[in-house]
Amino acid sequence: MHSQFCERVTPRSERALTVPVLLTVASQGQGTDELVSVIDAHQQYLAASGEGARRTAAGRRQELADALREALADRVDQALRNGPIGAIVSQLERGEIDPYAALARVLAEPALLRAVLAVPERGAP
Repeated sequence: MHSQFCERVTPRSERALTVPVLLTVASQGQGTDELVSVIDAHQQYLAASGEGARRTAAGRRQELADALREALADRVDQALRNGPIGAIVSQLERGEIDPYAALARVLAEPALLRAVLAVPERGAP
């Protein structure tokens, strides 16, 4: 039955992987043993091929990227509200410069960029 319901799928690694489509009826105990067996085999494949480690590493890298984006966004928000780029924000609000020119000025001035990225002082809003 297992071989009757398989598809060929080509993952990013370009290696063909047979993905089983199993019929299960848990309330009747049908197919659950085969499902557990297929899951175990997949876990063994992930471990033996290194794919599991690669996926874990990619997930960790993505989690770090997400955490950095959130922390940096918080610091930028604080700098926009009451921080070191107030003069640039004022020019932007008056329409004297556009957002991209403001960004270019912040990125071009290392002292401003350092101030935006600085760790907020304890007790600061």
